[in-house]
Amino acid sequence: MQQQIPSEFKAELKQALAEWVRSLPPNEANASVIRLVGVSYSPLQILQEVEKETPFGIEYLTGLFTLHRRMAEKKRGSSVISLIMQSVKVYRTAII
Repeated sequence: MQQQIPSEFKAELKQALAEWVRSLPPNEANASVIRLVGVSYSPLQILQEVEKETPFGIEYLTGLFTLHRRMAEKKRGSSVISLIMQSVKVYRTAII
C-alpha cells in the first residue's frame, strides 16, 4: 500500500531536489547514480521523473517521505528537505 504524501511536503521536496540538481556541475547532474531493473538515472533524470510524477518519481518521493518520517521520529526537527538544502549549501561553499 502506498502512503499518501502531503502536497505541501511534495512541493517543498520537488523544490529542494531542483535546487540540489542546479547546484551540481553538469557532468555530475547527468551522471548515472541509480540503476533499477536495467535503467540508469542521473540526478537530472530523477528530478524530471519526480516533477512528472511518473511511477518511478512517485516511488522516489515516497521513499524520501518515509525517510523524512523516520528521521523526525529519531530526532525532533530533522528533515530530509533540510538535509538536501544543507548539501546544496555545503557544495556551494566548497566551490567559492
